[in-house]
Parts: sequence; structure tokens; C-alpha cells
Amino acid sequence: MGSLLGAVLAGSLMGGLFFGGLWWTVQKATHTKHTEILLMASFVLRAAVLLGIGYAVCGDDFVLIFGYLGGFIISRGLAMRMWKDGAHPALHGRKGKGAV
Repeated sequence: MGSLLGAVLAGSLMGGLFFGGLWWTVQKATHTKHTEILLMASFVLRAAVLLGIGYAVCGDDFVLIFGYLGGFIISRGLAMRMWKDGAHPALHGRKGKGAV
């Protein structure tokens, strides 16, 4: 049985990797012919890693699972705030052309 703090930290780290991978995929998808394959493969890989690490960290302990999920949601909020404020380099010059 792991600790709740460890689960939250692991969820935050995995969330950062998940959303970082999403950003990387979107950047690469604009320069490839096979956009659908890239997006689907990226999602499957990111989801498999997220779930696999989650199971390794939490096992079947629901408290740890909720901590892991909470850490993931925290990292999602940070990513959304960073992208919304335009702090992310991929968004420079694209303000006003669509919601992010």
C-alpha cells in the first residue's frame, strides 16, 4: 500500500506527460499526411501508459486511485491555465483564431 501523497504526485507527473504528449502530437499532426493514425496511436499510447502507471502505483486501493486522479486533474488545470494565458510557445500568433 502506497501513500496518498505519492499517488497525487504520480498523477500530477503522469498528467504532465499526458498533456505534454498531446501537445507534441498536435504539433506533429500539422506536418503529416496520416493525421488520424498519428492522433489515434498517440492517444492509445498515452492512455495505456497513464493507466499502467496508475495501476502500478495504486493497485486496487480506491483512496490512492482518487489521489492519482486528483493529481491528474491538477496537472490538467495547470496545463489549461498555461495554454489559455498564451504562455505556451505554440500559441503565439494564434490568439483570436479559435478557442484553446
